[in-house]
Amino acid sequence: MIHKNGFTLIELIVGIVLISILALGAVMTMPKPATFRLASAKARLEQDIRLVQTLALNRQTGYGLRFEPAIEQYSAYQGNLNYANIITNPADGRTFIVSYASVFPTIQIVSTSLGGGVLQFNRKGIPADTVGTLNVQQTIVLSDADGKTVTVTVLPRTGLVR
Repeated sequence: MIHKNGFTLIELIVGIVLISILALGAVMTMPKPATFRLASAKARLEQDIRLVQTLALNRQTGYGLRFEPAIEQYSAYQGNLNYANIITNPADGRTFIVSYASVFPTIQIVSTSLGGGVLQFNRKGIPADTVGTLNVQQTIVLSDADGKTVTVTVLPRTGLVR
């Protein structure tokens, strides 16, 4: 009786074909890099909103974010609607202006439902806009080059961001 060790050529080719099909399926289901950029931009915006709210609570004074969709940026400021008093970002020590043209070049701030494009937090962390305390949820919509959008929502009274 002769015992053969190893695989035949046919078995090897079938194995390679099956592995190739599985690899192709995995690559085809992976999201595009643009999807990651949009998710990153949303996460950064949510983080910045929470940071500004935390600053207002910790320092017991008003802080806010001013959105300027026309020039694709937002900035953080201290004081009651004092847009000129832009703060330094405690996370990186730079001026707190986030320009999507430089940070996320393919992402746009499409719109915001905030009155005057402003999200202000009072010393208790309660959100408001230029009209007054928020009574309904407000949104900021981001879009990528493919037209996909994500929405950041700020809930009234608590300022919960999602």
